[in-house]
Amino acid sequence: MSDLRILSFLRYGFLTSLTLLAMLWSVSFYVGDVYVNRIVMWCAAIFYVVEIFYSGRMKRWSWGHDKWVFVAFIVYFAIMPFFSLIVGDDISSRIFVRYGIEQRYSFLLFGLIGILGLPEQINLKWVAYGLIVFPAVIVLHILVSMEMKTDFATSFNETRLNLFNDHMKANVVFNLAIVAYAMIFPSSQLVGRLIFGALTAPSVFALCITDGRVGIITMLLIIMTFAITFVWRWRRRMLYWLIPLMTICVVALVASHPRMTWLQGEPRLKVWKIAYNMISERPAGWGFAEYRTTFVDRCFESVDCWFVPDEIRNTDKKYMFHPHNAFIEEQLADGPIGVLLLLTCLILPLILFRNRKYIFAVELIYVVQYCFDVFYTVPPFCLVLLLLVIPDIRNQNLCVSSDV
Repeated sequence: MSDLRILSFLRYGFLTSLTLLAMLWSVSFYVGDVYVNRIVMWCAAIFYVVEIFYSGRMKRWSWGHDKWVFVAFIVYFAIMPFFSLIVGDDISSRIFVRYGIEQRYSFLLFGLIGILGLPEQINLKWVAYGLIVFPAVIVLHILVSMEMKTDFATSFNETRLNLFNDHMKANVVFNLAIVAYAMIFPSSQLVGRLIFGALTAPSVFALCITDGRVGIITMLLIIMTFAITFVWRWRRRMLYWLIPLMTICVVALVASHPRMTWLQGEPRLKVWKIAYNMISERPAGWGFAEYRTTFVDRCFESVDCWFVPDEIRNTDKKYMFHPHNAFIEEQLADGPIGVLLLLTCLILPLILFRNRKYIFAVELIYVVQYCFDVFYTVPPFCLVLLLLVIPDIRNQNLCVSSDV
């Protein structure tokens, strides 16, 4: 096999792994006891590392100020084991390894990719296609599998929970499909716009009838952001009346959501109170293993965790339970330094890549999501941020090349 064929194989393997990762991370996909998403991520890492050494790209490597974003990714990944060693956590414990480090592998992998660069032949549009197509497949599968019990929306949501129980992941992937479509729209032909528009419609449909409050609120904010951006470039004076009008509409739609009546007994408010008490006890942080065990034990003792299945309560799986807020979890696990690093990962791209057209929309999705969820159920935003929003780490556009 010639060197060119080997390189093509490595690059196709890398691109395929990234596309599969973009598609599959929205669901917990197992074959037997094998977690497929983890295998796909390792495949992407292996193809990438081998390609770097085989192609000799490192000889042409150069530093740029935009790479500080990815340095922040790597430092953020490393803070958990480092801080846990300082506070004396048992880093060999199953809970630490499985529920701690593995949640942040993406920060390490895509941090290295961002610093070292991507093969110039990679065409990133396929990743965007994957972000649009897979949610449409999910919705189609739900519609085919659902049985009408009461009303359509209730039947749809019950089926969605049975098939794809990680509803917070579903909210993210449906919203990212909207952003991905906006990204590929300018460079697509009319036929492509119509096809991918039709494939994006199921994501919008799912968000409109979902029982997930965060999902529909995020969608409304994204649409509002796109509208403001468009009008700003076209006729700025219209924003004086458009922004108040859209704000009123968003507030009215959110207030009319049936699950807003749950706020008085919202479980998150109760577990956040426990988290606040723990933060008051140790403002410098607990370390991931001790924080998670202490937090979960206190929650099960004092809060009616009716939403946790009985078969999980008496096993180590109960420690998958979390504060449903990434910023609170980071404070509990790694203290103020960890929170500062997380904020750096979120804010620094807005500063260094402020000219990227859709970076704010992607950041909006994850900032809102991280206020109500953590990394276990919300995959790190590194993949989308790296591949769709800031692929100009080599000063290139979304569609890098047609070679691969």
